[in-house]
Amino acid sequence: MLENILSRFQNREIEVEIDTALSQYCRNQNLCSHAQPIRLSLNLYKLIIAIGTLVPKHYGFPTKRQKFTDFCYMLEWIQNDSEFKIKSPSAVRHIFGAEDLANISEHFGIGISVLLADTILDIDWSTIAKITANSNGYRNRRRPDWRCLTNNEGKTVIVEAKGTTNSSTATSQLCEASIQKNTIAGDVKIISSTVLNESRISKNYLRDPPTDPVNDINSTVLKATHYAEVFAFLGHAKLSRYFSLMHKRLSDNISTLEFSEKQNSYSEIIEKYASVDFNNAHYAGSFFKIDNNKYLFLGVDKELISFHDFITFKETREFESETNNNKYMLFSDGILIVIINNIDAFKDNVDISSIVFYQDHMTISDIDLIPSLAFENYTYYLFSQEGCEIEKNNENDFHFDYSLSYENKKYFVKIKKSNSFEIDSSLIKSMKEVSNKGAIPVIITNADIQNFHYNYKYAIYITRKELKKIVNKKTKITDYLK
Repeated sequence: MLENILSRFQNREIEVEIDTALSQYCRNQNLCSHAQPIRLSLNLYKLIIAIGTLVPKHYGFPTKRQKFTDFCYMLEWIQNDSEFKIKSPSAVRHIFGAEDLANISEHFGIGISVLLADTILDIDWSTIAKITANSNGYRNRRRPDWRCLTNNEGKTVIVEAKGTTNSSTATSQLCEASIQKNTIAGDVKIISSTVLNESRISKNYLRDPPTDPVNDINSTVLKATHYAEVFAFLGHAKLSRYFSLMHKRLSDNISTLEFSEKQNSYSEIIEKYASVDFNNAHYAGSFFKIDNNKYLFLGVDKELISFHDFITFKETREFESETNNNKYMLFSDGILIVIINNIDAFKDNVDISSIVFYQDHMTISDIDLIPSLAFENYTYYLFSQEGCEIEKNNENDFHFDYSLSYENKKYFVKIKKSNSFEIDSSLIKSMKEVSNKGAIPVIITNADIQNFHYNYKYAIYITRKELKKIVNKKTKITDYLK
């Protein structure tokens, strides 16, 4: 899955209508001088990094689970075409729920806004960060989505991004977006509105730039926030925490205890983290197993670990190469991702037998953040680890997601990922049909349904309470089948 996305279908074209008022900030005047929309190329794996950095509320809650693989499943919604087109909701309803489809369109809107701003304005990728209301990363809904600095003049860019599958909705969103983008001071304020289309190329509108200038923002402070969020997404709790402490150090807001923690973390990262050499630089990070004989390395340029080198670090040239059947992708902010098909090439860098499968790093908070399909795949993994035989259902199989066999019994599993829990009449009917055929319905949800009136008493319910025990390795998922 991941290999196919990153090696075969890397780029898509999108149609962009650019406000001519942006021309004074464009890296290429030809981009902003057209009266008609132009086509620009989007890189898909860079899109996932942008989405993962800005969307999840994970800044205050870093874990060891890398979510890059989880969020790559979002790309299942994109058609295999040179143009950026989405599949019809009916075609992917068995993969994504209705709530997921709405969220994913918003996520694509944010990610696309980053890539287009990078292309048009030449932004400093390492300063991209969510606009937050407090240190825990929670953003007032009236605030814009993200900000960064430009490379050439250090201009502050403020962006409010929208994404939808309905062009009329996009029009109504522009009024609200105009209000939101003006709640924060900045040199360039942009509304990015993306309409995701099925039968024709998707379209983006970049509108309404400059107003009041902003006071000088220390770029290194923005960078520290950026790296804290990137590594929370990539599954480096230690690195995420380290850069959040770097943020406090740069802001002169670090306690003696926190400073000591930062110094100890520095030594641990330099001395104990896996190290990979690439493009004349050294990268500290971790290896993850993502499938049978498939691995990822996720790391950061070691120069960013040092306080003084962090301040002077300059964006690097983005670079890709393939060596020993392993694909290296270096981002301009010094993040290195290696998709590994030949793990033996790294036997001098890591004890291969010690590499942990990324699914084993799940937390209950991760379940709340990841897409439904990633949650479903996590339950596949749990059941398969216990010797269950799993079969993916088609859309007509009682409205369940998959079936499994365990200890000579048949189970039909339905995933309900939501903060609120409901079981409609069609699912109750399906549960009865399953029971009549001698199988057992299983409902798995991250919702807390302690006070919920169970609509169908013969089903097995694995709820938030049980999931907490499962992710903490206190129980096995098959314990609840008995």
